[in-house]
Amino acid sequence: MADLKLTEDQKSITFARGMFRAYQYAHKSLAVGEFIKQSLGDVEFNEDETVVSQLTTGSTLCHLWNKYAENEDEIIDAIHEGKVIISAHLIHFRRNIEEFTESLTELDDFRGDVFEVNDLLELKNPSYVIDVLFQYAQLVKNRGGPDIDEIYKQFQLTTPAKEVTMTYNQELTHADEDDVGDEVLNSDSEEEKDEPVEEPGQEEEEPATRTRTAAVEYQPTPEPVKPEVVEPEAKPVTKPDAAAMMAKLQTKATEAGKLALAKAQEAVRDLDQEKIKAAGVAALEGCRRVPAEAWVMFAVLSVLALFTAGPACC
Repeated sequence: MADLKLTEDQKSITFARGMFRAYQYAHKSLAVGEFIKQSLGDVEFNEDETVVSQLTTGSTLCHLWNKYAENEDEIIDAIHEGKVIISAHLIHFRRNIEEFTESLTELDDFRGDVFEVNDLLELKNPSYVIDVLFQYAQLVKNRGGPDIDEIYKQFQLTTPAKEVTMTYNQELTHADEDDVGDEVLNSDSEEEKDEPVEEPGQEEEEPATRTRTAAVEYQPTPEPVKPEVVEPEAKPVTKPDAAAMMAKLQTKATEAGKLALAKAQEAVRDLDQEKIKAAGVAALEGCRRVPAEAWVMFAVLSVLALFTAGPACC
């Protein structure tokens, strides 16, 4: 395997081919980690893990932003922390990262695009996350932050341990494999959409010799025949019989007259009964108004008349 030799301060440092990118990524990551430790003071990073892999919850980045916020309007209030790294809490980590990236876009001097949430949360592009954080550290130097360029230079003068370098190299390799896998999946899906699906046993075979098709004489297209419209036969109109109609009218008139006469007689009968009843009531009322002496006199006269008429009859 060929080696790549770099000479610095008359000292020879040997790198295996393909590992130089891992050394650069490790140096820059460690510089960013040191910048965060000096800024917050109470943050410690495990040397057996990469710096980016220990920032996936997003809470450290939110505290880092609040450290160099110039006013209260820039402060991130809702920070989700103390969460165990399980899938159920990914929504909280995602929100922390979104808060940091959205705040980062408001910096006037920031150049380029911020990283996406999955670049950090799922370690899709860890090297770009470090680049963005490195640029942020350079911008907040004017706000009292440590000099990230000086920190980075100090790490470049040292060689990371082999185990540390391999850890950062594996992280880069894993991210590259994910990118290649996504590209393959996307290309396969596009090819499946473009290529027609051929069923087995239906492949077309090109004939050995091509036969020429005979010319066909032109024949005019016959005009379409219009269907004959059959008109319905008109039904004969019959005139009504005048004598029959007159007979029906007379019958109906007679029935109506009889019905009216019966109703009139019933009404008169009811009226006569009412009059007789009224006359009897009036007579009784008149009798009630006659004095009792008159009735006594009438009774005496009637008895005398009977005695007087009795002998004559005999």
